[in-house]
Amino acid sequence: DEMYIDYIALDSAYRGQGVGTLLLTYGEDIARETKGIIRYTLSVIHENVRARQLYEKLGFQVYETKSSWLVELFTGVRTSHKLEKLL
Repeated sequence: DEMYIDYIALDSAYRGQGVGTLLLTYGEDIARETKGIIRYTLSVIHENVRARQLYEKLGFQVYETKSSWLVELFTGVRTSHKLEKLL
């Protein structure tokens, strides 16, 4: 019942040009066309404010926030958010 975006990244030269919006909208279109998908989800690190703002602008909402010193030890990232958009 879920379509999860595992990784999405843009070269800095393409940021702010609507490419991220197009990619996420395309994914949402696929999710809506796929029978049984009711949630479109992704994760983002807390420090990536620009991405979080884009996701929220597109209708995603935070449904879980995790903070882990162990994850930070291995990745350098302590806090992350899971976001969803109900379809």
